Amino acid sequence: MRLLLKPALFVLNSLKYAYKFILIGILILIPLTVSMYYLVTELNEGYEFAYDERNGVEYNRGLQAVMSTLDEHRRLFVAGEGEQAKVAEALIDQKLAEMDRIDARIGTVLEATADWEGLKAHWADIKSSLANYTPEQVGHEHAFLIEEGAALISHVGDTSKLILDPDLDSYYLMDATVIRLPLLGKQIGDLRDQGKRLSEKTELSREEMTDLTGQAAAIQIAVDSIGAGYTIIEEQNPALKDKLEPAVQQFQSAMDSFIFTLQEGYITYGTVTGTYEQFSEASQAAILATNALYAADAEQLEALIVKRQNHYSDVKRFVISFVVVLALIVFYMFLGFYSSIMRAIGLLLHSSNEVAKGHLNARMPVSTRDEMRNAALSFNHMVSEMRALIGASSQNAEQAAGTSSRLADIARHSSESNALLTASIQETAIGADKQLRSTLDSAKAINEMSIGIGRIAETTGNVLQVSLNSAEQAEEGKHALDRVVSQMGAIQQSVNGTAVSIEQLNGFTQQVGQMAEFIKGLAYKSNILALNASIEAVRAGEHGRGFVVVADETRKLAEMSGSSADGIAELLDRILSASEQSLHSMTQVRQEVQLGSQSVQDAGQTFQLILSSTRSIAGQMQEISAAAQQMAASSEQVSATIQQISDIAQGSANQVGQMSDLSAINLSSMQELSEQANLLKNLSQSLRQQIDKFTS
Repeated sequence: MRLLLKPALFVLNSLKYAYKFILIGILILIPLTVSMYYLVTELNEGYEFAYDERNGVEYNRGLQAVMSTLDEHRRLFVAGEGEQAKVAEALIDQKLAEMDRIDARIGTVLEATADWEGLKAHWADIKSSLANYTPEQVGHEHAFLIEEGAALISHVGDTSKLILDPDLDSYYLMDATVIRLPLLGKQIGDLRDQGKRLSEKTELSREEMTDLTGQAAAIQIAVDSIGAGYTIIEEQNPALKDKLEPAVQQFQSAMDSFIFTLQEGYITYGTVTGTYEQFSEASQAAILATNALYAADAEQLEALIVKRQNHYSDVKRFVISFVVVLALIVFYMFLGFYSSIMRAIGLLLHSSNEVAKGHLNARMPVSTRDEMRNAALSFNHMVSEMRALIGASSQNAEQAAGTSSRLADIARHSSESNALLTASIQETAIGADKQLRSTLDSAKAINEMSIGIGRIAETTGNVLQVSLNSAEQAEEGKHALDRVVSQMGAIQQSVNGTAVSIEQLNGFTQQVGQMAEFIKGLAYKSNILALNASIEAVRAGEHGRGFVVVADETRKLAEMSGSSADGIAELLDRILSASEQSLHSMTQVRQEVQLGSQSVQDAGQTFQLILSSTRSIAGQMQEISAAAQQMAASSEQVSATIQQISDIAQGSANQVGQMSDLSAINLSSMQELSEQANLLKNLSQSLRQQIDKFTS
């Protein structure tokens, strides 16, 4: 672990705490900033995507309004209602002006300005040529112009990314407003104009019938697709059901009525059975329902896009606010952490300086619950220990000083006593000279005594050695007897194991007997069943079926016999194993008995050696007795000589008494000196031990 942290420790240990916190803060901010950047970028992309879609919806709504007025102008002009057609022209110009304002704001962004200008130019050409066009030509030019508008709506759906809408509900609303409803309105208007031309005929050609049928099928497919899309919209967003359902129902009803009118009036019977007014009315209702549905869809689509746009904006604001607040909190906590550490370090430095100045009452305040608390407690404990050490050292120094003073006094008294002892020794020297001459007479006797004592010492040494040998041999005898006891215990355990194995063997043998009896019974039953099977076979002939039952019983008995045989085999194996264990146990018994016999023999030899040593001691004791007799004779001579010495020594007794008193005083002083020296030594050792706590 330390090897893994070595690079980090190398970097951090080379920096001050301020730079350490700056480095860690940068390392935290880098991934946070990168994550924040990518998240905000993603949110901005979503916001911009929704913004472009919203522009597309706004642009297409303006285009749809223009296309609706164009279709109304076409209807009125084809129907021959010139005055109302002029009113429609004024409405078209108004819608064009409104669309110009929309195009000025977002047309360039959506890449639609050029197409819009072309559409306006086309309308200007139609408007200027209305007096020269027939109603059929006007209808054709309007159809082409409305088709251009539908193409422009589809183009705006591509450039505004509406076609890439990510949600199912808004996607199907986009599909209806960008693709299906504009084309559906054009198709209904085309059929309306075609119905005007066909109403003048009584019979329809095959080609006309086929064309009408195809257009009706295309309209029906478009209506069904739009209805399927609304089903998905309601499943994905049930809240839209109440907002779209009136327009959808109106649209479905109008389209069903239009298709029914088309079928009944032109397709079903192959002739024109209805009037153009009926068909025109149904067509107009269908177009109005389509425009109303378009308006409802566009409104809800824009609301969904605005909601998504607001969601991205809210999420971005929340993320930025959260990160900023989090960064401020982290920065605040970093400052607090840095301040806490620096305050603790400052207190530690201040307390250390106070202790260094000799103020042992200084203490580091304990105000936190982190690791610095333990450091402060350890520092305070160290100061307390130092204070106690210095106090103990001061007391020891005082005791050492007192002891040294007493040693000086004792040395002075010892010097005075030694001076008096020297004078007494000089007086004693004269008497010692006389005593020397008397001592020479006793030298011979003492010499003889020394020889006897030497023999006694030598003999005593031999006796001591023999005694030691006897003790060792007796110890060996004890050990030998212990081994005998241990071997006898092992023999007892082996015998017990043999008894248990033999008991198991007997039990297994009894089980084998029972198995044998069971097998005999099975054999007897097998013979009887075999006989019965034979009788049944003879009696029944070819049609006998009892033999099958008997044979089955015979088979079962045979299986039981096999199981018993297996049990017998297993028991025999266990008996064999028990027999081997018994044999092994008996072998161990034999070995243990041999070892016990050998141990007993060793004990006998050991006690034989002890007996020999005892006899040798007896002979040595005889020599000691003879030497003692010789020493007794020499002692008489020494007694006479000692009598003479005693007279001379009497004169020296007084001097020796004085010397003894002085020596006693000197001895007492020296003992006290020794005690004081030991006390000083102990004090020194205690001081050294207390100092070693802080220096080791």
